[in-house]
Amino acid sequence: MKSPLIALFLAGAPVAAGCQSVAGLADFTPDDGAGATTGSSGEGGQGAGGEGAGGAVGTGTGGAPPTSSSSSSSSSASSTTSSSSSGGGCFADHLLIAEVRTRGPSDGGHDFVELLNPTAAPILLDPSYSLDARGEGTTDYVNRWIGDGTLTVPPGGRVLLANDADGNPLGGQTADATYTTGIRDGGGIQLLVFGEVVDTVCFTCEEATLDGDFGCEGTPLARSASCGVAGDQSVRRRVVGGVAGCADTGDNAADLEEVAPSTPEGLD
Repeated sequence: MKSPLIALFLAGAPVAAGCQSVAGLADFTPDDGAGATTGSSGEGGQGAGGEGAGGAVGTGTGGAPPTSSSSSSSSSASSTTSSSSSGGGCFADHLLIAEVRTRGPSDGGHDFVELLNPTAAPILLDPSYSLDARGEGTTDYVNRWIGDGTLTVPPGGRVLLANDADGNPLGGQTADATYTTGIRDGGGIQLLVFGEVVDTVCFTCEEATLDGDFGCEGTPLARSASCGVAGDQSVRRRVVGGVAGCADTGDNAADLEEVAPSTPEGLD
């Protein structure tokens, strides 16, 4: 579930040199399509980790959740109205959780989350942005990452958030930011802005269903029998208009698929 009020973009923000272009999103034009509806927020705070090593909120990403004053300044800085790209058929007006790997070829802590900016404006990942995760059989969403204002995702660009476990294989990519608490093979991941959920992906492994308070979009994706087995397999949004990680119909079962090997991409 999403809210158009919280799709906050930084107009004219500088784009880091060497940022990747996503196929099909080279030419961006604003789209005046209506946004989606508001979703429920996940519960934050510390809690049980995932399959990887436990720990505190990720290093290098710092920053506490914004106060009212920081929210105000961020809102002022990100005054661009929500607009979408029609360049590749990817029409979401906010960041999307494009791909999630919950374990790598040799370790359950070798996970990552990739975010995609499908819009026509750069997005500054300031402390108003955060990522929470919750595993099957747990009661709360737990924070994994908080923006610190050092990363700007260009139109069509991607940012890679990864577990800082030793030897986390990222296919030659470099993590743009890290976290230290792993992500379960089954459960939910939520992207929030100012504490409000803008995107959720849910997938099941051990359980056939997830409780309603997971806040899933439609039905969770039922992962295959390889779930929980070491291997370079990830959950990714389907290709739309030639853009991988773009499908966003509001139903996780329809929008998500498992891919192997995983395809991590970031700003570098």
